[in-house]
Amino acid sequence: MNKNEEKSTAGAITERPIFVFIGMIPFLVRPMTLAQIWQIGEKIGDIEEINIEGEFNPYQKVFSMFKDVKNANEITPIIVFRSRLMRKIFGRFIRKRMTMKKYNELLQYASLSFDASFFLQSITFLKGCSQTTTNTKEAIARGD
Repeated sequence: MNKNEEKSTAGAITERPIFVFIGMIPFLVRPMTLAQIWQIGEKIGDIEEINIEGEFNPYQKVFSMFKDVKNANEITPIIVFRSRLMRKIFGRFIRKRMTMKKYNELLQYASLSFDASFFLQSITFLKGCSQTTTNTKEAIARGD
């Protein structure tokens, strides 16, 4: 691993906040909470599936999905702020000045805070499952 990968991994493990400049204002972005994940999930549920089979014009596909861009733009203040009041105050400012580079930076930071075990535990919690079952014939039980 190079130094940049080590820094990003260490930052993700310790869940350190980062500063993101949107416009000329620095915003402190902290790791997401379960409530933020739930609110983003509601927005993502409205996004339609993209059919990319066969030949198509990429620009036409992008512009035909304009409603999804609006949903993605509404996700940004949810990632940046935990407080609904701060989202209301700065939401329009952030949505208006969000660039693809900054959006990708925010998504990359948000995705670093997810690991497989956290994601599966969150889904298990949200689905209300109290017990996870496995096929005991194929699963190897770890000994003491």
